[in-house]
Amino acid sequence: MIEAALAGAMAALDVQERVWAVGVAHLVDIPEIREFSDEEVKLVIDLAQELADFPSGPVGYLPGGADRTTEEDYRLITLTHPGAPHLQMKIGLGIAGFVGVGLTRSGHFGGGENLPSGVLLSDVESVMADVFTLSMTAAIQMGYFGPIDMAFAISPEGPGATPAFYALDEATGEPALTRTFDAPLPVVPHRTELSVEVTAESVLADLSELATRFAHMVGSAPQLVDNRYAVELADDADPIRIAHERKAAQA
Repeated sequence: MIEAALAGAMAALDVQERVWAVGVAHLVDIPEIREFSDEEVKLVIDLAQELADFPSGPVGYLPGGADRTTEEDYRLITLTHPGAPHLQMKIGLGIAGFVGVGLTRSGHFGGGENLPSGVLLSDVESVMADVFTLSMTAAIQMGYFGPIDMAFAISPEGPGATPAFYALDEATGEPALTRTFDAPLPVVPHRTELSVEVTAESVLADLSELATRFAHMVGSAPQLVDNRYAVELADDADPIRIAHERKAAQA
């Protein structure tokens, strides 16, 4: 089911024109008929921004500038960087507890350099981080505890059919080629779980393990997750637990 959701997410993107990093998550035990209302979409996004550095990548969330569309099975939010239209992020919340994130920089890496099949490792990590955040906040909003299936991929058509991965050089900040592929990259599956024992630290450890596994696949080490993405803890209190308690009190 999760790979079908990933294929559905790809179908909503212009993958023939530019390469996308895409991730989806599924709250496994949510009924198939359950969908997000417009108000729930707002609450999920608001909570994501409250609990984490969301979005964690190069495109910020500006509510007034977000393009929202409603499709038959999902609600889609499109974010574009106001000063860099080649940067685009899409956030989807669908029926049966599905969430998805897509991010592209349209082959533009700055300095006038155009790399049509180029993928920046930190962009993939940001998609992973944002899918973790959205799946957790969606679960909290829906009062869900249980397994969460995830899948991550580089769009396997168009420029993404033969991706080239770049990492930022720590000394110069310039993108450095780490590995090229002559075929689409395999889908990277992952399973996590939201339970009463889950803490912000355990979520970050799980995310770090996933990001490290992917970075090793493309010849690098993680650049974003271990250095920038973090859940801020206030007074040693755990934000995931607090959010669940607040949601329970509102019920």
